[in-house]
Amino acid sequence: MVSSVLTTSAQLAAIYGLVVLAVVLSFRIANFADLTMDGSFTLGGAVGAIALLHGTPPALALAMGAAAGSVAGVCTALLHTRIGVNRLLAGIITMTVLYSVNLRVMGRPNVSLLDQASVFNLLPAGNLQVVGAVALALLIASVFWAFLSTDLGHFMRAAGESPRVVIRRGFAEETFLLMALFLSNGLAALAGGLAAQNQGFTDIGMGTGLVIASLTGLLLGEALLPPRSIPRMITAALIGALAYQILVAVGLRMGINPWDLKLATGLLLIGALIFKRRFRSRRSAENIGSDPL
Repeated sequence: MVSSVLTTSAQLAAIYGLVVLAVVLSFRIANFADLTMDGSFTLGGAVGAIALLHGTPPALALAMGAAAGSVAGVCTALLHTRIGVNRLLAGIITMTVLYSVNLRVMGRPNVSLLDQASVFNLLPAGNLQVVGAVALALLIASVFWAFLSTDLGHFMRAAGESPRVVIRRGFAEETFLLMALFLSNGLAALAGGLAAQNQGFTDIGMGTGLVIASLTGLLLGEALLPPRSIPRMITAALIGALAYQILVAVGLRMGINPWDLKLATGLLLIGALIFKRRFRSRRSAENIGSDPL
């Protein structure tokens, strides 16, 4: 039982951990509480699913879904920077619009992919698929780490924590915000495409509550490993994603009704926020990154 729980949780954490990394980029790096990712995740699955049905190779279908999610992120950034919409409201608006867009893309509430090839078919069924998924997540996390270590990554962090710094250097804050939301929503959409290919279908509600679940995983990871550096921040995100999936798997095996998972996630997030605010105030001051929560 323990082995099966860990195996299943590891594969799901490898997929949904990409969304946690996207949350790190938008919430921690760009200081933007972006809810667009709920819709971008579904958009990535929807675009990727329709592409597969039209004979597109699985990897290219994932890229197309990620590109669509990136466009959604840019729309949210433009709503804020060009029109002046509040950051939180801008994400809510785009997320709401994406519900109809996703329905239009799929043509119906859900699409079956059971007879379609997927990137997971590149490896034999079983533990090798889990290893492949984990390796992909670690590869993306390594690229993320490398990007944040560049000058561009440093300026993006500075734009989130103290916009005046980049403005004094002659850069526009808008540029880095556009880039951050482009990347974060593209990453969330890539996760949506992977989730659709892994489960064999895509559904209009597959992204509902995803940002809340990802935030819960992030806070769990940061409780275990305070993010005092970029490597620790990324590692904490992946550890938190795994911890969250293990908790979900154990809860389901203990008989929790699947209908109550969103309730349990919300309560867990509230508990994590209370713990962070009341018992970790001193240590959290040492952590890097912004905190729009």
